[in-house]
Amino acid sequence: MLLTPAIATKPQVASRSNLLSLLLVFTLLASALGAVGCKQMGAEAQENNPAAPAMIHLDPFVVNLADGNGQSFLRVGIDLGIEFGPKGKRHESVAVMRDSIISVLSTCKSDDLLTPDGKKKIKQELSQALNERLPDMKVREIYFTEFMVQR
Repeated sequence: MLLTPAIATKPQVASRSNLLSLLLVFTLLASALGAVGCKQMGAEAQENNPAAPAMIHLDPFVVNLADGNGQSFLRVGIDLGIEFGPKGKRHESVAVMRDSIISVLSTCKSDDLLTPDGKKKIKQELSQALNERLPDMKVREIYFTEFMVQR
């Protein structure tokens, strides 16, 4: 009679380990399928919206202002909220961005920059200049992170 209970318990132990193995395989398979599904959904979202929003931090600018006396300076920190098109490349665009910004800022006068309307206007001019020179990139927002005029 001792053989019967021993035989009965061994299949139960074997069935539990088989059940655990099966559960582990099922969990791994579900995880793998979920990861593939997420990757495909990400690829589809990128195809549907090729312009990926980004924030670019630029090193501060120090420029001479067009006040006529040659002693007025502007120090400004700028972050750009942009979207790159499918062909836009950030590393190739930074030099063009900086050149465009310096070109626009150096035409400003200190009196204009000290008013809220003057700051708003310069942001519009910067956006226009950047969008013209870098057509694969769309400037959505310009943020001044520091702004100091010295006369």
